[in-house]
Amino acid sequence: GSEWVNGDKDKLISIVLSGLTGPVRVRGRLYQPPGISGEMPGFGNNKEYSDGQIAQALSLIRRSWSNVSELIIAEDIGRMRKAVNNRQIPFTSRELNGR
Repeated sequence: GSEWVNGDKDKLISIVLSGLTGPVRVRGRLYQPPGISGEMPGFGNNKEYSDGQIAQALSLIRRSWSNVSELIIAEDIGRMRKAVNNRQIPFTSRELNGR
């Protein structure tokens, strides 16, 4: 599985809430435009999805396809929603990886 899905849950939650832009390396392979569209929108401002619903969706992908990562709960989403609340632009992979 992808290190983005199975790794640090806060990174995955940040991507889902705020989005991701630019090149990204997944399992050693670099994905970048024009091979990808370049930007994944975030769902943090979409009121149609509750913290619980987002947590369930992320936990599903973290526990499916032979993945055995820690579950994500609604409180994790709420905590990260507060942490990225003022963010106006998507994250980059470099930013999320601390580089």
